[in-house]
Amino acid sequence: MDLDAIPVAALLALAVSLFGLWRGERAHNRSREAERFLLQQAVLLKAEAVRSEWYALNRENDTLILRLSLHRDLQPELRAIASDYLQGQKEFLAMCIADATAYAENVFANGTMFSEKRCREDIRLIELSLEKLRRNQGVSERKYDELMQQAAVYGVV
Repeated sequence: MDLDAIPVAALLALAVSLFGLWRGERAHNRSREAERFLLQQAVLLKAEAVRSEWYALNRENDTLILRLSLHRDLQPELRAIASDYLQGQKEFLAMCIADATAYAENVFANGTMFSEKRCREDIRLIELSLEKLRRNQGVSERKYDELMQQAAVYGVV
């Protein structure tokens, strides 16, 4: 093929159209990268929210331990059972906080390498966990109050 036989205007039009195609593709990739970045940030924020929820449950458990220690009228057997349960709960919450912290730190360190698919999957799983954690807020305190009311009714206090 002889380039001299192709008019300069046609070559110029081809170059302009290729440039326009390249710019469009580049703009599309930028928007996809921006969306992926926003997804990565959402995963990081939700991971931090999960960690905060675990800390809130831990504070609630610590409050119950304090309330139990201040409740002097309680029989020693009931106090021991409640104390053992709350201490076990404290150990469980400490493990959950450690897991949530490790996950949040992993997301912080490696979040920029997460694919869009992984980000969406992680967000879906984290939102389920957050919903469960938020539903558990106050449950221990209600159970403790019910236990103390029942103990008062039966004269165990």
